[in-house]
Amino acid sequence: MTEDAIQQKTVKLFLLDGNPKGVKTIKMSNWSGRGYIVPRFELDKLFKIDEIEIQNNLKSPCLYFLIGQSEKEFDKQKIYIGQTENIKNRIISHEKQKDFWNYLLFFVSTDRGELNGGHIKYLEIICIDYVKQYKRCILDNTQQGARNVLSPEDKAFAIEFLLNIKTVLSSIGYRFLEPIVEISESQQLTNNLAILDDIDNDMFFYLKNTNRNVNSRGMFTNDGFVVFTGSTISKEGYETNKIFMDKVNFIDNSITTSEDIIFTSPSQASTAILGYPTNGRDYWKDKNNKSINEKLI
Repeated sequence: MTEDAIQQKTVKLFLLDGNPKGVKTIKMSNWSGRGYIVPRFELDKLFKIDEIEIQNNLKSPCLYFLIGQSEKEFDKQKIYIGQTENIKNRIISHEKQKDFWNYLLFFVSTDRGELNGGHIKYLEIICIDYVKQYKRCILDNTQQGARNVLSPEDKAFAIEFLLNIKTVLSSIGYRFLEPIVEISESQQLTNNLAILDDIDNDMFFYLKNTNRNVNSRGMFTNDGFVVFTGSTISKEGYETNKIFMDKVNFIDNSITTSEDIIFTSPSQASTAILGYPTNGRDYWKDKNNKSINEKLI
């Protein structure tokens, strides 16, 4: 068996009532974890299912996510992260107090006693840290406790459980626990673009325009074309594109992005940054001054 084959996994979705828009369960090969995707309007249906396994899971320690859309940044999801030992009781409270969410995702272990209260408290804090760091979505949590101390064995189990949760979430389109751009540690040296110009990496493209004080760096990813933190954009671009709202710093007459920003294409990115229509495949160039189109020839 090859190394690639060892890494392969099977993720299965099960439609509890046959409705693709209804309650789903998720399981993955060689993992005792079980996930649930529950539309808000289907909560009562889930709670009334009399299947023993599901009722046990509703009363088991779990890590959960409330997912909706940000009221202010329409291009971003809004997430609340929590942990509980009885999701039914907890969600009834959220149903009354939180208005933004449309979906509940929660994860339990089908091996009774394997996932405990200490594990889920530890995972909750880690997930909150991830969302804050990666800035893919708006975090609804207003308080964050200190990370609890686990034994080496419990910590290893919790981390492995979380890695499997991340795999499952990514496979169904939720990537809020992942960085926007996954690059090697040596390439994460700094947000200083002048220094990064010297890094030998063919993945990076640059957009520079001295007349508009633009010096930006981007890269293709699975999510689209990402403009990196620390890129400078034009005043015209900032004033005409809401996508930059609350995502920039004003430093020494420059407007600099304060987080990685995902665009659907290089053209959308260059047009937003420069403030006028452009063909991004001609404007974005690599370290050898070759445009995206020229590299394809």
